[in-house]
Order: sequence, then C-alpha cells, then structure tokens
Amino acid sequence: MDRAEPKLINFVLATDISQRMRVALEISAVAAIIMILTAIASNTYRHYIAITQVSEGLSLVSTRKVDMVEYRAIHGSWPKPSDNELRMPDNNDFGLGKFVSEVSLTPNGGVDIVFSSDNASTSLRGKTLTLRLATVKENSSGPVSLVCGDGVLPPGLTSSAANRTSIAGVDLPSFCRSR
Repeated sequence: MDRAEPKLINFVLATDISQRMRVALEISAVAAIIMILTAIASNTYRHYIAITQVSEGLSLVSTRKVDMVEYRAIHGSWPKPSDNELRMPDNNDFGLGKFVSEVSLTPNGGVDIVFSSDNASTSLRGKTLTLRLATVKENSSGPVSLVCGDGVLPPGLTSSAANRTSIAGVDLPSFCRSR
C-alpha cells in the first residue's frame, strides 16, 4: 500500500495538468471556506462589542430607576425633563462613561441614552436607546417594570413614555429587542 502524500507536494510534483487543476481547486475551496468563516466571526464580534457598549449605558441608568419610582410615589407623576430634584448622570456626577454622551429624562417616565459619536461602535454613534418605566394598568401606584428599547411590555403593564430607540435590534441585548 502506497503512502499518501500531502496535496501541496502532489501539486508541485504533478505532471498531469488536470491533477494540478484539481489540487488548485481544492486549495481554493479551503481558502474560500476560511474567508467565509472569518467574515461571519468578524460580524458577530462587531455586534458583541455594540451590545457591551449598550450595557454600559444601561448600568449608568440602573441606579436612577429607584429614584424615579420614589419621585412618582411622592409627587404622583413621573419626573419631567425640567425637574431638578432628579438629575440624570452627567460629567459633574460620576461621569457618563466612555461610550455615552447624554442621559436625559423624557416625559411620562422614560430615559434616553444617547451614544457618543466619538468612542462608541459605528453602529451606535449618535443613536438613542430609550428605557420606559411601566406600571400595572389597574394600579399605577403598584409595581414598576423597566422596558428596554424595543422590548415588549409584559402583559398587564402599560407605559406612556415614547420609545425613541434608533439602534438596530442586533446591537441590543436580547431583553431590549422586540420579539
């Protein structure tokens, strides 16, 4: 039984033109498969980076959710953008982080997170993620849930804040996507 020789050696040593073409075609097929896998991996990695940067924006607002709920319990309404009692994070507080340029209140219990045009991923630059506070329909003073981006309101909850999210679903964490 003959020992099998590597394809590249066969290509160099082959005298038959059809054999050389077959080996060249096999090498080209392997190279094409590698390029396709690289393209898929790089696109997936880009979305992973964007989701990580969105998470930074969510962490900036997470501590303010309790403040917004307390404000509603005291005043009977969600804070308005002009309310000075509830400040959103800014550079005078603890900083906006590396990827967020602005965090602001919206009317009716919403928060807009705007991503930086300098440091954020290209798919996030200048785009907005809206967080909406939702309450039980029959009991507006009851439990409060936070609805992220294009996320679907849980059954029985309502939110009057407008969703201004302009980020593509693939660049959002799974709980911020529409289903």
